[in-house]
Amino acid sequence: MALVVVARPAPGRGDFTKHNALFIPVLLGLHYLACLALAGRRPSRGQLLPLPFLSMAVLAPPTVLALWPWLWSDPLVRLGEYVEFHRLHAYYNTEYFHINYNQPPLPWSYPFVLTWATVPTALLLLAALGLVLAVRKDLSARPSDDIPPARFTAPCAATRRATACCGRCSACSR
Repeated sequence: MALVVVARPAPGRGDFTKHNALFIPVLLGLHYLACLALAGRRPSRGQLLPLPFLSMAVLAPPTVLALWPWLWSDPLVRLGEYVEFHRLHAYYNTEYFHINYNQPPLPWSYPFVLTWATVPTALLLLAALGLVLAVRKDLSARPSDDIPPARFTAPCAATRRATACCGRCSACSR
């Protein structure tokens, strides 16, 4: 329980840092639903909205408010201004392979080339190696009666503890 109290304001700290962090709980929720679907089980009442998701929803907003002095004077008005700014602000000019893009859409390859150009190659190679090894391990593991087949869940192993499928099998009770 102490881990929930300490770790669950993390989305609030992320939202305070960068607005893209707003998508993390949504992605974790989609992953959770995919795990339930792949397990072929209907969620019980406690699994429908697990404690980590509930605590993220409850603890993240006060964390953002506590860490962002700009919101303190009038939180709702200031939050509205923040949302409007990001909804309406101008598109950033981008040059990609000597072509100037003033408006969306960018080429589909843009995020991959930008990642390759900005992330150290050694880190990308280690991440790719880790993904390959984890998928190989998932594919070679023998499924048991109480654990559904992995089905390429290796990239999501970090969230496995928060997305327990049943609470009875060895994977969920760790």
